[in-house]
Amino acid sequence: MSNEEIKLVGLFPDDSIDGHIKLRDMRVLLEDSLQLAQFYKALTEYLADDGYNMHDTSLLISTRYLFPILSKKTILEKISKNINGQSTSTNVDIIKAAIIIHLRRFLTYDEITKALVSYSLSEKDRMEKFIPYDVKTLSNTLKAAGRCISEKILKFWISHCSKYFKRNIDGLITPDEYLFLFCNTYDRQDTLNKLPRVALRIDKETETNLFALEQNISKDPFLERRLQNLID
Repeated sequence: MSNEEIKLVGLFPDDSIDGHIKLRDMRVLLEDSLQLAQFYKALTEYLADDGYNMHDTSLLISTRYLFPILSKKTILEKISKNINGQSTSTNVDIIKAAIIIHLRRFLTYDEITKALVSYSLSEKDRMEKFIPYDVKTLSNTLKAAGRCISEKILKFWISHCSKYFKRNIDGLITPDEYLFLFCNTYDRQDTLNKLPRVALRIDKETETNLFALEQNISKDPFLERRLQNLID
């Protein structure tokens, strides 16, 4: 068994990061990745009124300044209810999580979008708000986004983070919390492509009509471990 250290991304509180996001990056994140253009428009109007130059796309905006104003009445009164099927407060949490993840370079814009789409599809399948954080539900939700994670690591992540979930008492994980889980996953197809290629020989016994795999393949421990991580 390997003793190499595995680092996982947990949940990041709002005040855990003191960074700066460029105005152009915030636009791509909110308008394109999150499909929350109303928030971007309301924020830029607020920033302009506060003396910021909105023509400078390289303008750096502090998260210490940005996160509190996301919940200001002057911002929220300009936002439609239930954008993307989520409450305004949930969308605010999604924005904060996405900004933290972007600044930490845990996920790309496209990966953030895929994560939220897979979460939304899982909600629609269940016809309920939020999704359970059991292994089967989360694995299937990740699979819909073309991602995978070993069951052992997923169970460890759940046991470590679930006590901090906002809907823990209901056994549910919110979309912003799911985004942090998504940071620990891998592209499913890439993982499959990296599996070792072995010479496959299949012998058929004509009398019993049974097939037998070549002995050394079934006993390859590396192959077995990699395959186990992909089995649903």
